[in-house]
Amino acid sequence: MTGTHVPLLGSDLYAVAYLAGGPRRAVEAAVVALIEDGRLRVTRATAELHVVDPRRRHPVEAAVLDAAGPRARRSIDGIAWRVRTDARLAALADGLRQAGLVSRRGGVGATAERTWAAVGLTRAGRRELRRLRSALSVVGRSEAYAVALDGPGAWADAEHRAAVFAPPRPYVPADPGPSVREVRRSHSTVYAHGAGAGWGAGAVGGGFGGDCGAGGGDGGGC
Repeated sequence: MTGTHVPLLGSDLYAVAYLAGGPRRAVEAAVVALIEDGRLRVTRATAELHVVDPRRRHPVEAAVLDAAGPRARRSIDGIAWRVRTDARLAALADGLRQAGLVSRRGGVGATAERTWAAVGLTRAGRRELRRLRSALSVVGRSEAYAVALDGPGAWADAEHRAAVFAPPRPYVPADPGPSVREVRRSHSTVYAHGAGAGWGAGAVGGGFGGDCGAGGGDGGGC
């Protein structure tokens, strides 16, 4: 059974991705492939993905395109969450298991707590993955193959890589503090109270001072 399926593995981008990194990696490779050929577009400021061309060439691509939708504008995390129990991704996992390459699905169809768990490779699966990594026929085929084997960091397109996998955090303005008008109003209030208190004290003090002065004039004093 293994001999029947393994020679075809190198031609299936998403089987390679699943073998190398589990179901999440298959979704990541699909997003890269779809962006690379213009079927999916990312809004760089928000990391939102939306469908430009709905054509699908593989069941995993179909699952990703359906999750993205023409107007939904979801991030890759949102897409991954929506396809985590998709039957098309589960079928990919089952095919690899039947081929003797994986021992368990790696989170496909699992509960939320175990979603995207690391895939369990058999000895044949580990051997096949080593072969794929060293095969010159795979290296350099496409950006999606690089991501399938080595993860998002292998995507050479730095701008797209950052937009999809490391989007900027939402801008949260810092507390601007009181406005100029509020500061002036506060200062005016403080000044008014302080000046009033000073004038009152000065008036009282001046009255006392006058009395003392008068006393000093006729030989008295305070």
